[in-house]
Amino acid sequence: MLKLIVCLFALLAVSFSFTVSDAKVTQEKCCISCTVPAVKYYVIKNNKCGESCIDPKDYNKVKIFEPGLVLADSNTPCYDNTYNKYDTTVTHGFGSLKTTLDMYIWGGN
Repeated sequence: MLKLIVCLFALLAVSFSFTVSDAKVTQEKCCISCTVPAVKYYVIKNNKCGESCIDPKDYNKVKIFEPGLVLADSNTPCYDNTYNKYDTTVTHGFGSLKTTLDMYIWGGN
């Protein structure tokens, strides 16, 4: 049964693309620092960088929808990759598969 659920989510990931229009948008940063057990992950996609605090036990579930998700090696991975202008905070996903990200755009050096 678990394999069926994982396969279903994998199929959804192939056909489902997150955009701001299908996400909850706020203007308050969520992920300046993470509270244990969550750690900082980031993804660069569509000319934006998103930072999120995710519990490592949930990483594989979130990775299904964000295949480019990477464990951060600093607390400022977007800034470190020259995405240094805060844009917005969004929540992607549905049900128990939700992730909130602070989104950054390239703002020059």
